[in-house]
Amino acid sequence: KQKDSRINLKGIAIGNGAIDYPIQYQSYAQFGYDNKLTGEFKYKLGKIMGKMCYWSIKITPSWLWPLWFIMCEANADLVKGWFFHPKINSYDIREGCSKPPLCDTPEDMRLNKFLNMEKVQKEIGVGKMKWRSIYSKIFFKMASDTIINNAPFIEEAIDSGLQVLLFA
Repeated sequence: KQKDSRINLKGIAIGNGAIDYPIQYQSYAQFGYDNKLTGEFKYKLGKIMGKMCYWSIKITPSWLWPLWFIMCEANADLVKGWFFHPKINSYDIREGCSKPPLCDTPEDMRLNKFLNMEKVQKEIGVGKMKWRSIYSKIFFKMASDTIINNAPFIEEAIDSGLQVLLFA
């Protein structure tokens, strides 16, 4: 073990960094109703499930994330459709989902192409790693981190002079 565990970073990129799951899952019912994705019954059911989801996230230890995730996703599914076969694209509700469960948008495809350019990869220092904008395998492995508020760490990184790119 080293005494000095600092890493000399040039910058970081954080995707979906602004998500606050307890708030997001509570908001699906209103969002779905306002955008005519659900009717009155699903709206009322979603409001109840949203509150249950909020409190289950707040009281469940992070290592038990599957317990809250299942209930919270069931709430989101009222609006979006089943997780593995969504009826809408979460990034643009005007579009359907062309490649379930990932729903890559044209913007995602352009971003993938750009970040896979040899010149760009060299500049950002990732070697020959293939970039994918949405990857469900990683999503599930990192799901237990979703209830952690990382805002203080991001603020510290920015204050230290680190280049930070936030994108959603």
